[in-house]
Amino acid sequence: MPGSPRRLPRLPVLVASVLIVGGLAACSGGPAPSPAPTTAAPTESADEPIFASDEEALAAAVEAYEAYNSLASEITADPSRDAAEIARVADESTVPQFEEDIEALRAAGLRIVGNVSLSGAKLAERSEDASRATVAIYVCRDVSDTRVLDKEGNDVTKPDRASQQPQLATLVSSPSEPRQLIVKDLERWQDDNVC
Repeated sequence: MPGSPRRLPRLPVLVASVLIVGGLAACSGGPAPSPAPTTAAPTESADEPIFASDEEALAAAVEAYEAYNSLASEITADPSRDAAEIARVADESTVPQFEEDIEALRAAGLRIVGNVSLSGAKLAERSEDASRATVAIYVCRDVSDTRVLDKEGNDVTKPDRASQQPQLATLVSSPSEPRQLIVKDLERWQDDNVC
């Protein structure tokens, strides 16, 4: 892989996944996991791994990320939707920030419509024990089919926004089912090899 990928400032989950479409995001600080792609083997204390292979873990992460992305898009497009619904596909630690971001979006009289497509998913790292997995993936989000609309339905999408947005998504096991992943964290990522 030529050059070193660079991690951009961390963003709240919704900001990273939806609000950045309209250029509304403000960066937030926080500790960052190791930027070097690694794969950690399951701990020896686990009888059987949660995922049998990196490929299986990647597929589960992509499926979970797509479910999150779909629901987040539905919520941002419909002012009547309850932002707390995101708890179905996100870790409980991300829900308050998502709700704050939705409130800010709605207070500004904006909604985001259209479909985000995902491509180029690659495993960044994976770790697990007997009851919990953490899977981080790089993914390219194409937001070219989305639009930011104001209260009157006018398109206020920034004309200079990047249509392809590299992202690092971290997913963890849901509390009820270790093989069912949910979104824990999303970050913008700078790497020409992702998109």
